[in-house]
Amino acid sequence: MPTIDDVYIEGSYGGGRAVPGIYVVVLKVDGQEYSTPMVIQQDPRVNVGQADFVEQDEMLKKLEQDVTDIHVAVTRMRNLSKQINQLSALIENDPSKAAVVKLGKEINEKLKALEDKLIQPKSQSYDDVINFVNKLSANIIFVHGEVNSNVPYVTAGQKARYQELHSEWLKLKQDMDQLMKQDLTAFNALCKQLAVDHVLLPE
Repeated sequence: MPTIDDVYIEGSYGGGRAVPGIYVVVLKVDGQEYSTPMVIQQDPRVNVGQADFVEQDEMLKKLEQDVTDIHVAVTRMRNLSKQINQLSALIENDPSKAAVVKLGKEINEKLKALEDKLIQPKSQSYDDVINFVNKLSANIIFVHGEVNSNVPYVTAGQKARYQELHSEWLKLKQDMDQLMKQDLTAFNALCKQLAVDHVLLPE
């Protein structure tokens, strides 16, 4: 799962356990490709069926996809905010472009509000979870850690918690998509109207 620069989340970014079965390991070296079969066997101490491993794998993949989507979205929003800040810094002393700076600030505030619901940027170590409330991404990673057990048994509580967190993400994603579609379109249209060039010579 992808990380976010300067953001600490207690938990593992590693993927889930592989389902027992036959796999092919491929090694590529200097243009040559070597492969060999590999068998992952079930822990003989765990008395469960293949269907249990498959259910665990499917749940883990759902959780991993949500974390991936959230972290990609946060990185995207941060890059967008950075672009707006750079542009605003170049035109902030031009009264004729004040509307662009104002709208850019409003968009950045919305981006920050969305980010604050998705991640907890204040956390820098494992002790910080005591001081700062975990946000959506960390909560999903926690569930992932609980499901990613040697015993492939997905509980009803874990399923319910996933649905709650997934629904929360879909709602925030909808808000983000709307911001990208409406607010950014308005920002770019205003830049065009006020003749804010794509490349500006700093004062």
